[in-house]
Amino acid sequence: MFQKYKLLIPTLVLLILSAWTLFNSGIDYSLTFQHYLGLTGALLCTLSFFAFRKFYKYILGATLLLGLINLFNFTPSQITTSFSFNNLSIGFQPYSLFVIILTGVLAMPKKGEVNVIQSENLLIQNEQQLKEDVEKYKGLFAAKSSTELAEIIEGKKHTAAAIEAAKQMLDRLKS
Repeated sequence: MFQKYKLLIPTLVLLILSAWTLFNSGIDYSLTFQHYLGLTGALLCTLSFFAFRKFYKYILGATLLLGLINLFNFTPSQITTSFSFNNLSIGFQPYSLFVIILTGVLAMPKKGEVNVIQSENLLIQNEQQLKEDVEKYKGLFAAKSSTELAEIIEGKKHTAAAIEAAKQMLDRLKS
């Protein structure tokens, strides 16, 4: 169950931050256009997760990127941290960066999951390829006699698919 909804966690963090900002507005600060954009982005992420799942990662990525560059704001005050290189200064929101890192950590598959999925797909592909190759060799060996088929089976010049096709054809000829 957790695996199915673990990618919703970054969106929930954005929703909680935006809701906290919205409910506490008017006390010490007033909402800006960036706050409303942040809340809208978080709501769009939630909607896309449940209704348009194939677009979720794009909408979440765009929301996080716009939050990172200070166009969306999810917290009451616009906190900006910057890195400076000589005269170049790059500013970003640390909360958005935290959510980006959280998303990356949650999106990484476990090492065992990747290997199992890849090996299962590889086995299925290999079996299908072997069947196709065997059928191809059966067509090529259709005119061969039983002695020629036996030579193919005993020899080590041919592929596994060719040997399997020769075995199947020899069995069919014997019965």
